[in-house]
Amino acid sequence: MSLYITTVGTAITTLLGVFVGGAITHRSQQQRWSRDRQAEACALILRESSSVLIELGKLDARDLPVLDDGVRVPTPID
Repeated sequence: MSLYITTVGTAITTLLGVFVGGAITHRSQQQRWSRDRQAEACALILRESSSVLIELGKLDARDLPVLDDGVRVPTPID
C-alpha cells in the first residue's frame, strides 16, 4: 500500500513541478516580450524626435520671408 502512495505522490509532485515551471517560464517570456516592445517604441520615438529637431534646425538656419506688416510666412512644418 505504501508503494502506491509513494508512486502517486511522486507522480503528482512531478506534474506539479512541470506546471509550475511552465507558468514561471511563460511569465518570464511575457516580461521579456513586453520589455522588447517598450525598447522598440522608445527607439522609434527618439528617431522621430531627432528627425523633427533636424528639420526645425534647417528651418531656423534659413531666413523666413517677412510680410510688410511683420508677419512671417508660415511653413509646412507650422
